[in-house]
Amino acid sequence: MDRQPSELKSVYTEIDLPFSDIPSISELKHIASSSTGYEGLWAGRLLEEFEKKGSLMKSYPYPIQIWLIGKQPVFSLGGEVVIEYAQELKRMYGYNIFVMGYNNDVMAYIPSSDILQKGGYEGARSLMYFNSVASGWDAGIEFSILSEMQVLAEKRGLRNVQRSIIRKGPTPDKYNTLGTMAEVSNILPLSR
Repeated sequence: MDRQPSELKSVYTEIDLPFSDIPSISELKHIASSSTGYEGLWAGRLLEEFEKKGSLMKSYPYPIQIWLIGKQPVFSLGGEVVIEYAQELKRMYGYNIFVMGYNNDVMAYIPSSDILQKGGYEGARSLMYFNSVASGWDAGIEFSILSEMQVLAEKRGLRNVQRSIIRKGPTPDKYNTLGTMAEVSNILPLSR
């Protein structure tokens, strides 16, 4: 790492990451009465929350942040992010950036769209271990996170070195592929 000037700059925001299908109260009652272990405990916690608040969370306020330590960018993401986020951000902003998870909040795994499609623990069940979380993540979270990181990077004056862009995928429910400036359909505009 190069020697850095003693400057510290930061930009922070929270984005609402939506959950996928939220179970009904009758579904939760059934799970709570028929399941043992963590699934039954999860349903019971959600029923208690519904009794207290009258509703269940439909999204989560997800923290993202970019620090500049001198000229060294540090991309900070909440939760336990999977490696695909670091790979995409490094592809977009250069391989010398730092990408860190577990920042400002730890709510669950933050899976990529590929992991969400595969399901399993990271993609579907890890949220059951956390209070007040009624469902898995919506399929569009990777697009939401990466596009908002792009907005923060622009606010901090960071250039997208590969001129990669985040774009919508080939189908309306697939929002997670990354492309290049040569691809011109459905792009998220970049400032120049």
